[in-house]
Amino acid sequence: MAIGLSLGLSAALTTAALVIPDLWWLAWVSLVPLFAVIRAFRPMRAARCGLFWGACFYGMAVGAGVVVPTTSSLGLFAAIPGGYALLAALLTRKIGFNPLLLALGWILVEIAFKPLGFDQGLLARTGQELVAIHWIARVLGYVFAAALVVAVNAALLALLSRARLTLARSGVVGAAARCVVRLSSQMMFFEQLFARRRTHPRAPPVHRRSVV
Repeated sequence: MAIGLSLGLSAALTTAALVIPDLWWLAWVSLVPLFAVIRAFRPMRAARCGLFWGACFYGMAVGAGVVVPTTSSLGLFAAIPGGYALLAALLTRKIGFNPLLLALGWILVEIAFKPLGFDQGLLARTGQELVAIHWIARVLGYVFAAALVVAVNAALLALLSRARLTLARSGVVGAAARCVVRLSSQMMFFEQLFARRRTHPRAPPVHRRSVV
């Protein structure tokens, strides 16, 4: 369920980056869930996740008016990301998670999407505000500009995974958990101590009569 929600959100953010010019930067992070399943899952499961991502992207692109809905276009929109996820997962199992090779492989996705109405590619338009992306698209072609966007997504996932692994190995998470448990136990001890005092109040002092 969580995987489906993350992939649906990924497709929504990618669509928003294409439709709304001010949100172009979303495409530079929106593909992280897709690369997460490519890295973590077996090729066939990664392919199914790619199919689901493509179907979500198709539905949102149709709703935004970017794509004209047809029967054949739905199959292509789902099959292209699904095939990419399958090949990328196979490559990851062979040589490991390599953001550069995954970015170069995305060039095939950009070429496949061109007949579907994306003359300037799927992701190349999301960075035209940046001077570097603009010149890469003009000199090398829009497919390499899109590959740079994909490389940033994949590299971000690699950095996040490495940081999480480093924290786990260093014991920071375990130490923090132990501190929380110790603090909570001390708070419970003091709470029980004060509750015991409230349950057994001290008796009032006895006033002796003064002898005249």
